[in-house]
Amino acid sequence: LGFDELMLTAPTGMTLDFARVYAGREQDFFAEGGDMSGLQVEEVEVLSAAADSLHVRFPAIDSRAGVDLVRLDFNTTLFAMGGLLKASLRKGDDSAPSGGFWQRVDAGEASVEVGNNTMVLVAQPQNREIFKNVVFPSRTFTPNGDGANDMLRLQFDVVLVGTSSAVEVDIFDLSGRRVHRLSQQRAVSVGQYEIEWDGRDAGGEMVPPGSYTMVLKLDTDTEGADLKRGEIVRTIAVAY
Repeated sequence: LGFDELMLTAPTGMTLDFARVYAGREQDFFAEGGDMSGLQVEEVEVLSAAADSLHVRFPAIDSRAGVDLVRLDFNTTLFAMGGLLKASLRKGDDSAPSGGFWQRVDAGEASVEVGNNTMVLVAQPQNREIFKNVVFPSRTFTPNGDGANDMLRLQFDVVLVGTSSAVEVDIFDLSGRRVHRLSQQRAVSVGQYEIEWDGRDAGGEMVPPGSYTMVLKLDTDTEGADLKRGEIVRTIAVAY
């Protein structure tokens, strides 16, 4: 019956952005010069692009039409050292609201020309830093309730660590006393984070204006794992 839908599933928190689909004869994919423009499938519809899956629909592909191979290109960010992908195909059924049955795609030798025949993505990090893309939108914020700059938002990525370790942000005053701890824990630590501070201490009271130190860290022992940048320190100012 062929197929006209493809579902690609990735580890949790790994966003998949569609690029393009190719379909055609095997010899055309690996022709000298590498030009595959004539193999690109037009009219591809992205049905969903969630945090851990990509669902696309395209004109029906049938092996009787001379199609040997189908290639899906996508963009993603791999936060861990590796990730297992799962793919499924189906032929949509207009008479059924949920469509036809999904058929699992198994890893294997789709072509002898393809060197990697697994469904596993493997990272090749240039460095082994735990925290990446750390962003402080503002080093000074004014939590006075006027609706402007009332929250300090810390954005960052955790990479390489596949454990369920809590991400912690400790806030200290200039005397070294910890006034508050912000914490967020997930089933798997890697991924994109956004942690907010409203200017209150551990007791719920507004902290006095002045300078404070924020220490971002992961509550896990990384000694011996050759991981770097396990702690990020920033100075911020609170003003009213």
